[in-house]
Amino acid sequence: MEAKQIAKLAQIASVLEVSGWPKPGNVHRTRNYDDMVFQDFAISAVVIGDTMEEVASHAKEIDDLSKAELGKYIFQAVNETNKWIETNTNLGIMMMCIPIAAAAAISSNFDEIQENVGRLMDATTVEDAVNLYDAINVADAGGMGDREEFDVMSEKAKDELRANNQTMFDVLEISAGWDRGANELNNKMPVCF
Repeated sequence: MEAKQIAKLAQIASVLEVSGWPKPGNVHRTRNYDDMVFQDFAISAVVIGDTMEEVASHAKEIDDLSKAELGKYIFQAVNETNKWIETNTNLGIMMMCIPIAAAAAISSNFDEIQENVGRLMDATTVEDAVNLYDAINVADAGGMGDREEFDVMSEKAKDELRANNQTMFDVLEISAGWDRGANELNNKMPVCF
C-alpha cells in the first residue's frame, strides 16, 4: 500500500472514531466536554496526515525493523497536534495508528498487517520508549498514576529507561495488565483486528 493512501486511511479512521455514536465515554459528535469538543478531534485527524505519510514512507525504506522509529513518529504526531489543539485528543489513537501504518507499508496484503504490527512492536528500542514518554508528557495525558520504576512523569524517567535498556515494548508490557491500549499494542492488537 502506498504511503499517501495509508496516511489518508489513518485520517479517515481518526474522523470515524470520534464520529461514532453511541460511544461510551469521551467526546463524540453529540457530546462535547468543557475542555475539548468534537471539532478538536476533527482537526487532530487532519493534522496527523503528514506524519502518517512519513512513517509509512520510512517503514518501506528500512531493512531492520528496529529502525522503524515508532516512538519518534508517535511523538511527532502528538507534537504536531499540540500546535493546533490544547488538549490530548489523539495520543491513544496515534499509539495504535503509527504501528499499523508502518505495518501496512511493509505488508504485501492485509493479512500480513497484524503479524507485522507484532514484529514492529517486538523490535522497538529504548529511544522509542523515550519518545513515547515525551509524547505522553506533551499530550499531558492523565490517568498515568505514580510508579516506582519508569514513572512517565518523573524527571529521571528517560535516564532510567536508558540505564535499564527499556524498550517501548517493555514499558507497555509493564502497564498491559491495567491499560487496554498497552495490552493491544503488545499482543498484535487482537481487538483492533
